[in-house]
Amino acid sequence: MRLRSSVSVIDIGTNTVSATIPVGVGPYFGPAVSPDGHFVYVPNAGGPVSVIDVASKSVIKNITGGVHPDSVAFTPNGRFAYVTNQVSGTVSVINTVTGTAQANIPVGIDPTGIAITEDGEYAYVANYNSNTVSVIDTKKNIVVATIPVPANPLGVAITRRIRTRHSACD
Repeated sequence: MRLRSSVSVIDIGTNTVSATIPVGVGPYFGPAVSPDGHFVYVPNAGGPVSVIDVASKSVIKNITGGVHPDSVAFTPNGRFAYVTNQVSGTVSVINTVTGTAQANIPVGIDPTGIAITEDGEYAYVANYNSNTVSVIDTKKNIVVATIPVPANPLGVAITRRIRTRHSACD
């Protein structure tokens, strides 16, 4: 089986492929667009995370973190990208300003999907073969909770926090 090594850009006005961008071997499940819309981070199963400049439609950097990157999520301010690494069982923290992985956080077995809370304080990671979700404190870059879930979670999504106001009536 030959792994893919490119990303297709689809023109949503014409529903056609407008560009094909070469990336690393096996671009995987969870690419993500930076909050400012200028970059796409593509995890490649066979290697690094490719950073695509949207304007030039080209890879401007390849960032190495853990083994077999799977999914990417950005903090709301775009300063950090969190990448699940399926084989190494870690989450890499990429500083988007320097373009380097500054931490690798151990999580469960086969981390796949990842999502970051609206306030950027926590990252939630689905650990496929641990049947858990790891909760990462993004200020300290440590796991602060591990939540057991039914068999083989692949992804995770976070709803907005709804704050309720209570009022007292006399």
